[in-house]
Amino acid sequence: GDTLEAYAKSKFAVETSISGQYLNIASQSDFGFGTDDFSVSCWVYGTSLTGDRQLWDFRSGTLNEDRIALWHSATNGLRLYLSGAYITTATTPLSINTWYLITVQKRSGIFYIYVNESLVSSIANATTLLDSPLTVGQYSGGGSGWSGYFDQFVVIKSGGTDIVPALYNSNNGVH
Repeated sequence: GDTLEAYAKSKFAVETSISGQYLNIASQSDFGFGTDDFSVSCWVYGTSLTGDRQLWDFRSGTLNEDRIALWHSATNGLRLYLSGAYITTATTPLSINTWYLITVQKRSGIFYIYVNESLVSSIANATTLLDSPLTVGQYSGGGSGWSGYFDQFVVIKSGGTDIVPALYNSNNGVH
């Protein structure tokens, strides 16, 4: 109920905001996915979904890099960005004050976007992804912050695509 959800947000989730609260992890080879399979998955809860907002970003602050970023557009929904362009869009925007499980996977050269374990978009792309930092909650160059919460943020490199649903089964915890 409402009490359990409020407890989960206050005790476990990380809050980010349009005004500059975000998480940043320095560049490392673990985030250099190359052409390997990988998954990036987390629970998100938006408290304001106006405009274009960055969920997470593996770029180093410039737009035209061979690294991925996930945006949410109030009009276009989730958008996966790579090498200077949006490569695929899930056309249904998220609703405020609702938890969603968002997963981006790359398997055998195809990017997939899932919302609550349902496929909402996919596209083939053979780009080799470079080593990178990770910024959660805003664009790596600053701004476009996500207003809301992140929980259970997981990055699995190469071969982890089959275990993501098991990690986030809705019967395994508070969401």
